[in-house]
Amino acid sequence: MQERERVEHVVRAAANAMGVTPEGVRSSQRTHDLSLARHIAAYILREDFYMTFTEVSIALGCLDASSARYGWLKIHDGEKPLATLLLPQVRAAASITVPMQ
Repeated sequence: MQERERVEHVVRAAANAMGVTPEGVRSSQRTHDLSLARHIAAYILREDFYMTFTEVSIALGCLDASSARYGWLKIHDGEKPLATLLLPQVRAAASITVPMQ
């Protein structure tokens, strides 16, 4: 699977988990559900695909890299418990297998 396809799977899975559209995830709208879906996608793209924050920002619709880092950091630091709960569901829907740590 190519990178663009993997990114699309992640964005679609994050959008579905939050009940929003993939287009909404890539938009600049800042509703709670869209922002959380965007943060989830940013986290997975960074952690599972080892994308840089700049690459993540481009994949999510030209957010600046600091916005992608902020979304990742919120989940990484445990400040988004709902997102943490949804990560396995989104990974499964996007067909991502993560090795046990």
